[in-house]
Amino acid sequence: MSKLHKNPSIMKYYLTILLIFSLFLFTACEKEVDPIIVDSEEVQDTYATLKAVVDQNCVGCHSYGGSAVEFGDFSNYGSIQGILDNSSQEFINRITSTDPNYRMPPAGSLTSSQIEQLVNWVNNGYPEN
Repeated sequence: MSKLHKNPSIMKYYLTILLIFSLFLFTACEKEVDPIIVDSEEVQDTYATLKAVVDQNCVGCHSYGGSAVEFGDFSNYGSIQGILDNSSQEFINRITSTDPNYRMPPAGSLTSSQIEQLVNWVNNGYPEN
């Protein structure tokens, strides 16, 4: 070992190796970051993605000329937005109710998946697009 101290070129070589090895250890010990996985259920619906559900289940009565237009026009986003701005909880209560005299639509034609999508859409601020 005393010969190493006396030969500067050998010391430089070993110090370089030690430095490279140390850098390798530091970079190898970085914290591993888990990838972000987007669950399909977390994808936010918008009016555009739910328009067919609204058209099929609501617009027949909740549009001009319909039997329930006095309770709101559901034929376009602007009208629905105005309704939800004033009574989003009422909307949620109506579509989630099991009472046939209170629920919307009265025939109970929304699937559980559609109800969940509509509730999440309202709770997320009912984005348009």
